[in-house]
Amino acid sequence: MYYEDEIWMFWIDETDPTCVTWSWILDYAKNLSCAVFNCSLDVVTIVKLQYTRRRIKSFQRSQTIRKREIDFVKQTFVQGITALVANGVYYLASGLSQNMYITFMLTTFLWGSFTVTDGMTILIYNSEIQNSVLRRKNKTLALTTTT
Repeated sequence: MYYEDEIWMFWIDETDPTCVTWSWILDYAKNLSCAVFNCSLDVVTIVKLQYTRRRIKSFQRSQTIRKREIDFVKQTFVQGITALVANGVYYLASGLSQNMYITFMLTTFLWGSFTVTDGMTILIYNSEIQNSVLRRKNKTLALTTTT
């Protein structure tokens, strides 16, 4: 690994096995461990939510609060799974391909698609964001129809 002063960036010598190993450890293993940790926390949250719901079943909670909690758990779980899959495909599958178009699809295009999927997951499962977007849309429609 060496530092390129003109562009303020570290470069990895791909011919040196030590650099390649450290690159994988610092990049792939870190991202994969964060995604696995996130999924593990989601599973623990789901179990705890089920346990808490059974424990306080005598109290009647509103359906809105219960639905919001379940949607939050779904949102975090889907985001964790997509991060896990995206990291695996980005680092592992892209290295298996020799075709530059397939490599592009498995790296740059996939990472952009992952970002879009993350945003769509928030829009699908977060009712507060949905209401905010719908309110803006209705205000915009009202402004355009009244002028």
